[in-house]
Amino acid sequence: PAGEPGGPDSEIFYDFGTPHDAKWGPECHPNCDCGRFMEICNSVFMQYVKQKDGTFTLLPKQNVDFGGGLERIAAASNDDADVFKTDVFWDIVLLLERFSGKKYEDSTRTRSFRIVADHMRAATMMLGDGVRPSNTERGYVLRRLIRRASQHAQKLGLTADKAEDSMLVRAAGMIIEKYKAAYPELDGGDAYTEITGAIWKEEVQFARTLVQGLKEFERLAEGDISGEQAYMLFTTHGFPFEMTEELAKERGRKTDV
Repeated sequence: PAGEPGGPDSEIFYDFGTPHDAKWGPECHPNCDCGRFMEICNSVFMQYVKQKDGTFTLLPKQNVDFGGGLERIAAASNDDADVFKTDVFWDIVLLLERFSGKKYEDSTRTRSFRIVADHMRAATMMLGDGVRPSNTERGYVLRRLIRRASQHAQKLGLTADKAEDSMLVRAAGMIIEKYKAAYPELDGGDAYTEITGAIWKEEVQFARTLVQGLKEFERLAEGDISGEQAYMLFTTHGFPFEMTEELAKERGRKTDV
């Protein structure tokens, strides 16, 4: 639109040098999905402003708008395209490996390791900002993150009867330790207690509803899941719709969105 600033941009890719996978096309290129290249940052040279007649004039103050992915730059530094092998996530992966006896490199398990590590970082930071699990708005997003992480921890065979044995609580503790220097609101006994306490409370509440809810889901999953059934699973058993959809997909069933 008229008045919009812009300009040329320079995208920066890291080349991991891995062999090209032909399923993504005969030729490899920076935007190829085979995994050889990763865009780690880009610079937009904010030089022009668009006029009403479609022409461009120079901005009175020109600048470079730089955007970079922290985990991507760390992955490039490690010369490994897997961002979950950077230190912010990898300690959590090792924790889960140790207590589950399962391996991250097992392709049938990798996704669950990643979901727990990723979701617990997001949940920890949201709790540090004062968000609490609920059924509306930000609180619902937080609840979905914790419950999905709990679901995938269970897939790895990790359950807990008390907070100190919870892998979600331990993962949150690791995140707090790694980030508290940059985010002072995470530091201090009260913050740790409140964050881990909220995670454990949500994990326990979810576990109570999950047993009966899974039984009901398995009964319904003899066929495709209707919108009415998905709604009932959420309102009665606390199943987020995304979980119903994901479980149905695993069983080759469709969910009526």
